[in-house]
Amino acid sequence: MLAGDPQGRVQMGDLAQALFLTPGSVSRLVGRMEADGLVRRQSDEHDRRITYAVLTPSGRLVAERAHGVYLAAIQSTFGEALGAPALETMRESATQLLEHLGGESEWLAMRLRMLSLGEE
Repeated sequence: MLAGDPQGRVQMGDLAQALFLTPGSVSRLVGRMEADGLVRRQSDEHDRRITYAVLTPSGRLVAERAHGVYLAAIQSTFGEALGAPALETMRESATQLLEHLGGESEWLAMRLRMLSLGEE
């Protein structure tokens, strides 16, 4: 999710919601990633209640590598079993669902971007 954001940052609350985790769980997860140098926390300039998780350059490299592994797994799991036409039908159906939801599902939108048949 962080890697998919153009600025490489996401509000901690939004991250918790997208991952279906509690804010406390996300805070601990981000803390471990922070200790590994993958992310840093950034306070909002205008609202101190808001904290962002921000990818570091090292975090972006790890995310790019992980994305390649993820795409290969999707292709081998779904692509080989279903074939490109069925996978494209799944993507189109998910796109229709997202449009029906008014584009409000960040979780679904992110997964649609990842399910683009191996395109980055």
